Amino acid sequence: MRRRHRGRTATGLHRRPPATPDRPPVAPTVAASAPAAATSPVGALNTVATGQRRTTRGQAGPATGQRPVATIGAQTLEARVRWVLDPDDDAAVVRGLQQRHNLDHGQLVCHPRPQGSWLSLVEDLLRALGKHPDALRREHLARDAARLLAVWLRAEQVRHLVILRAHRLAPPLLDRLAALLEGADVTLWLVWHHHTPPPAPYPPIPAADALAALPARPARPAQSSDAEVYRRVFQAARGEARQWRPDGRRLGWQVPYWLHAWPGCDIGALLQRLTIDAATPAEVATSLEAARDGFAVEDRLLELPEPAKVDPAPLGPRFSATVTARIREIACPVTSASLVLALATDAEAPFLAHYRPTGEAFPAEATLLAGTYRIPARVQSALRATAGNRDHSGPCPHLLAPPGRDWQTAQCFAHAVTRGARLCGLTALPGARPLYGVNPASPFAASYTTSCSVADHP
Repeated sequence: MRRRHRGRTATGLHRRPPATPDRPPVAPTVAASAPAAATSPVGALNTVATGQRRTTRGQAGPATGQRPVATIGAQTLEARVRWVLDPDDDAAVVRGLQQRHNLDHGQLVCHPRPQGSWLSLVEDLLRALGKHPDALRREHLARDAARLLAVWLRAEQVRHLVILRAHRLAPPLLDRLAALLEGADVTLWLVWHHHTPPPAPYPPIPAADALAALPARPARPAQSSDAEVYRRVFQAARGEARQWRPDGRRLGWQVPYWLHAWPGCDIGALLQRLTIDAATPAEVATSLEAARDGFAVEDRLLELPEPAKVDPAPLGPRFSATVTARIREIACPVTSASLVLALATDAEAPFLAHYRPTGEAFPAEATLLAGTYRIPARVQSALRATAGNRDHSGPCPHLLAPPGRDWQTAQCFAHAVTRGARLCGLTALPGARPLYGVNPASPFAASYTTSCSVADHP
């Protein structure tokens, strides 16, 4: 028998009180109808409105749509986001802005696809950063596209981002891009090529003021001459000669017996620091000559084998223009950084796993068991991206994993190097071999550097 209580059934559920003249009916509780996917990053990609286009006087009309409330403060909007007005759609303005694209000086210019989605806008920006047009698909990174864009913008040290044809993008996309750049110290220039006024809340400025504020890209510098390469390496070799201390025995005495180095690692690291910036085989030969002369001035004898007997090709060039461009096409920071370290050091995966990106020299130098190696400036962004992409913290963290997972990290490093070499079309590298057991560190370009030595002049 069911017992009835005042306002409560026997099952414990409250009944709806009856309506009276002074009490309106109580509506039943209804759960929120918004789907959960709309609040997730993937769902947000599919719910961005693209708006409609209208054509006036031969121009593509601006994308329309209800603009959501901006989540950026007024001061940030005033300082970091600006409309660039080009009502006549002047070809000279477009050409002038395109000439401002210069990643070496922190300026990025992007011409996105019109009426695209958030994912297509991110892909266009990554392509402007030098990534492969199909990088997100071939590396299975579409889910992390927005996060990767923020990581690479910081790694490339972009300070000014110019979006051409911004009037053909939906306002929610522009607000989302501005929110993404909020903490990246990037000024966003949205170019409005239409006679209608741009929507609020961003302040507008004339195109002439934008062209004056952004410095033009300098003329493409010519390749370094042999005299310039010789002068630079000669000065560096003199500094190396003054500080030269053979450390082959020290490497074997001050570390555990299962982590020691073969003789010649000190010479290999020395020649790596002096030749790694070479972009052609001729520059490698010039660098070796300058290194020998620089040591001779400091009363030290750098003995190098004759090219006819020992080929110096293993020294490089490691980062030619073609290889550098292919490395920049990789979207995954871990894959890119692993490949850069493997090419720059010739170290095996267990020793790369111990690399800790710390100190003021990062990312210009990498100190491993076998010595200190230089990282060319043109590929340092890969290390900055990986260091900024770490999801852990602590004192002296490793590059790819927290301390205590060295051997697991070695396997990850080997897989990342193999994957990067395949994407760049390179042959197998020493860092792609996961070694187990007792394996001493090998010298850089061992087939050549083991025939070299440094001695005092008699």
